Amino acid sequence: MIYILLLICLFTFSCSNNDFDKDIEKNTLSISDCQNFLNTTNNVIENITPILEKAQTRTFSDGNENSLNSTDSIILAQEKEKLLCSSKEILYTLGFTDNEILEITGEQSDNEIITTALLCICVTHDKDILTKGITGNVYLDCALEALGIGMMDAIRTGISQGVSKAVAKQFLKNALKATCGSSVGIVITVGLWGLCVGGVI
Repeated sequence: MIYILLLICLFTFSCSNNDFDKDIEKNTLSISDCQNFLNTTNNVIENITPILEKAQTRTFSDGNENSLNSTDSIILAQEKEKLLCSSKEILYTLGFTDNEILEITGEQSDNEIITTALLCICVTHDKDILTKGITGNVYLDCALEALGIGMMDAIRTGISQGVSKAVAKQFLKNALKATCGSSVGIVITVGLWGLCVGGVI
């Protein structure tokens, strides 16, 4: 009798854990979750537009930091911190902890975190009927253009099922393979994405 009760308890506990895991995966980003990141991005793009205009090419984002003067480098570093804070908020919303992010990306994770957040918001907008009706695929197309990386399986899953923690984890892992160049190159990349979305380039 005790043995049977134990089995029932174990079965119930197991089912509860599975349901809990399913609930976690159902936690996908909404358009409103993305708004703070987009606001930050707009502010960053406004602040770095003079640098982008001087660049005229992808030179900076490809890692040629020697092309930057000291003032530009300071501005880009400051703007990168803003992007990083907003990017972490996206991952926290999906249920990531700092330790989980560190386990996936290692110590130097800033570029990967920003890249992942950018992809998460782009896929979320691409999935949303109202947003997609206005923008087409511009968010995602511009991200792929700016980042030059291939992670279509995760992107397809995000579009069909929503951006969950599992999808974001794949973005993080793939972002490690992407070449964002210099320490501030990702800021230029996000700037180029924003100008592309705005139809400037």
